Amino acid sequence: MGENTHEKDTRDLRQVIGSLRALRRRARLLLVTRRVTLLLTGLLLALILLGVTDYVFRLPRSLRIFHWFTGVGIILFLAWRYLLPGLRFCPRLTDLALRIEEREPDLRGYLASAIDFAEHGDGTRPGQEGLSAGLVQGVLRRAGELWSSLSVRHVLDRGGVIQATSFLTLAVALGAILYATASGMWLIGAQRQAWPFQDASWPRRTGVADATTLEFHPRGTALPLQAEVTRANRPMDEMNVAVRYRYVNEDGATQPRRELLTWQGRAGGDASGAIFERLVETSGETIEYRFETDDDATPWRRIKLIEPPAIVGARARLTPPAYAQQATTSEQAAWTRTAEVDLGPGADERAVAPTVLAGTRVDMTVDLIKPVDIPADARQAILEVDPEASFEAAGSTWTLAWTLNASTRMPLRLVDEYGIESVDDATYRFEAVQDRPAEATMTRPVTDQDVLPTAVVELAAEGRDDVGLSWIGIEQAMARPAEAAPGSEPSGPGGAMEPRGEPQVIARIEVDGRRQSDLVHELDLSVLSLRPGDEVYIAALATDIYRATSTA
Repeated sequence: MGENTHEKDTRDLRQVIGSLRALRRRARLLLVTRRVTLLLTGLLLALILLGVTDYVFRLPRSLRIFHWFTGVGIILFLAWRYLLPGLRFCPRLTDLALRIEEREPDLRGYLASAIDFAEHGDGTRPGQEGLSAGLVQGVLRRAGELWSSLSVRHVLDRGGVIQATSFLTLAVALGAILYATASGMWLIGAQRQAWPFQDASWPRRTGVADATTLEFHPRGTALPLQAEVTRANRPMDEMNVAVRYRYVNEDGATQPRRELLTWQGRAGGDASGAIFERLVETSGETIEYRFETDDDATPWRRIKLIEPPAIVGARARLTPPAYAQQATTSEQAAWTRTAEVDLGPGADERAVAPTVLAGTRVDMTVDLIKPVDIPADARQAILEVDPEASFEAAGSTWTLAWTLNASTRMPLRLVDEYGIESVDDATYRFEAVQDRPAEATMTRPVTDQDVLPTAVVELAAEGRDDVGLSWIGIEQAMARPAEAAPGSEPSGPGGAMEPRGEPQVIARIEVDGRRQSDLVHELDLSVLSLRPGDEVYIAALATDIYRATSTA
């Protein structure tokens, strides 16, 4: 009878141990389930939060990749810190029994002791060999009876799993609502966060296009960069349109700069957007830029910065006409002597050449900072005064030669091969004056005189010219009262006169290019066979070297 009772108690104890082992497996499953559920909930909420943040702020790829690696690191850490210990959860049955005794007071003192006795085959533990077999059997029997009446389902606390599952359900519901509201956006956000290495982009809320048409621009002058907003999410005057630019030269590129553009308040060429503009300084060889809005950007584009053409300086050789070089003096040295003049860059008072005589030869040399063709306006201005003018452009030097037959104004607006114009216009002026005829005056006698036919009259003539005289002289002409008609009286004083012979030069001297000269001569009337009433007319003559040369 006692042996049968012992076998029954042993069998009941095995059932208890088997139940505890099953309970331990269930506890491990609940623990792992709860932790996995919480981890999935956190991951899903993090993806939703990052997706919404990315939609609002358009996070750059680099930041999203950083988030991805950070998230993977956190997941691995949590798996190592929480999931792995959960999978390894395997407490001793005695410890599990003690935890159950804390929840079930009726088992206190029996369940853990029975498990402890069962783990030692003889029913004793070291140091407790003196325990009676009856006491051990009593503990085993009582533990089996109490366990059989216990509902194991109530031993495990499923509240944590239920709570974690609720959180996951709410997170899934939130994701489902977002998906139902905007499935396309949801998928884009999921792609951008779950795998940021692929090229997934949000639909643009703004659009910007490059409205700058320049390919070349003069270095050193402000460059107008224009952008056209093709799509806006706010009023134009509140749009943030920026340009990011940098200068590129043979040494590399500078650090990028970012400047905001100003709305110009007018539509673009196709009237579909608005123009924004920013003036930027120019340096270096090339400027590289792009326009940016909150979520859009244009491709990088380059504008080559060209040194604008400019005149370094100009000089001219003014060679007067050959006849003028015979003059000994003149009003201006350039009228009679070859002169070298500095005309400067054409933007100051040096650009006005000294006044010269018409017919002066001009040999002009213009030095430039780089090769440029001679402007058509300059050619035309010179050809108008000398159709046989010559022009030569060799590298960065021009050579122009023409005869200055009249005053001319030569504008020079330089344009290089890129269409870049000079910053400052240059204008050169050449003034030419015509050689005036010589002037001759009788200085003695001052007035008409009545003299005897045998008198000797002192004559004096003066000649003047703006360049130089060739000669001066005195001309004589005679007249006699007109013969009376038959039957009438001869003409008296103040009456009609008849010429007597041809006028003749009675005195002349060569002047040799002087501008002023005098001639003195004594006129002996006795040799002229004059009679009372005759008149002698005296006139001064002068010829300048220009007309003397032309006549010859």
